[in-house]
Amino acid sequence: MFKAVSLHAQNKQINKIQRISQAHNTANYSITPSIEWTQLFNKQTGWTGGDGIYSISLPSDFKNNFIRKKSNNILFLFSDSIIDTLIDGKQTDNGFTMIHNAVAILNSKNPKRDNIQFYWPQKNNKTPASVFIPSDIKDRQGNPVEDSIYYWLGDGIAIKNKNKPLNKDTALAIFAYKMTNVSNEAFGFKEIGNDLLLTDANFSILKQIPLPKVSEGSLGAGIYQENVRHNKGKEENDNYVYIYGVRGIHKGLIVARSTIADITNPKNWKYFNGQTWVSDINQSQEVTSHVSNELSVTKIKEGKYALIYQLDGIQPYIGLKLAPTPYGPFGSMDTLWHCTEPTDKNKIIVYNAKAHPSLSSKGKLLISYNVNSLDFLNQLHSEPTFYRPRFLMITWK
Repeated sequence: MFKAVSLHAQNKQINKIQRISQAHNTANYSITPSIEWTQLFNKQTGWTGGDGIYSISLPSDFKNNFIRKKSNNILFLFSDSIIDTLIDGKQTDNGFTMIHNAVAILNSKNPKRDNIQFYWPQKNNKTPASVFIPSDIKDRQGNPVEDSIYYWLGDGIAIKNKNKPLNKDTALAIFAYKMTNVSNEAFGFKEIGNDLLLTDANFSILKQIPLPKVSEGSLGAGIYQENVRHNKGKEENDNYVYIYGVRGIHKGLIVARSTIADITNPKNWKYFNGQTWVSDINQSQEVTSHVSNELSVTKIKEGKYALIYQLDGIQPYIGLKLAPTPYGPFGSMDTLWHCTEPTDKNKIIVYNAKAHPSLSSKGKLLISYNVNSLDFLNQLHSEPTFYRPRFLMITWK
């Protein structure tokens, strides 16, 4: 998912932000490209490109045919995705299909092609369709169909047996942005709703829950589920899930909190007002700004929390801010990485960096960012697999 802001508005502050970020680099880590993870998504058939890419660790009771028993099964959520067949790395006359969301399941923490399976359904005419479709538009048989309204996906969470709501088949809670196209321009889309989707393990939507309205923004940019270690070394859940939202042209970050039992009941969520947790979303206070519409918060060593994001959404800098809690206060930005795909000679953009702790080994943290183009069709023709995530690996010192 990629939501633009005015480049003029960004550039008014970018020079100052860059100077601050460079001055506060702590050098408590090293970061390098992760070639293996990047190559995992460099495909010639089926899913050949997309953006989004959230990763969700799946429980052992997740009943899907793609699950491999006694393995670390990870679900990937993608937004706009290309389904195609390339020959010698080039497009054919058959063309490609763009769907608005797709999923994949990886049966290991190792980035090997044999371990990953992509999924999207088919329409009646056998062409690819999005996995998740809003119920607003239906065909004559009452089935949801994509037309002028579609979903881009935010973060999600797997729901274990003991936390399931009334519908025992619920397996996932996924944040979704209800979108519509308003023009043929590069940023010719508009968000018209923010839903929480409850789905079964085969990705059928069981319930579509409208979320509280965020002024000039939405919820679902990231999720962090807290864990605490008790005296006996047994890890247990502290019963809270933190839900991050982004609002305004300055991309301010707000935080909601829910018990695990209430994750499917937004009416019971609380919002951080800068001092405490309140029931009114309109009292939310931003804990930082200049983040991206997709991001992550991860607990790292020494009990600190790492906020990882793309500066101002589409700047070529990946930022890191540390805090003592999942809701701040966040310190100054370290520049983790300068993405070199955009140059003065192309119209490439990079956006929505985030971490993937479920794919990371001890002492490391895997990070992805998306690559797109303001001249999409021409770029896709010249480089059919350019539209896919790139990966980096942090090693903490």
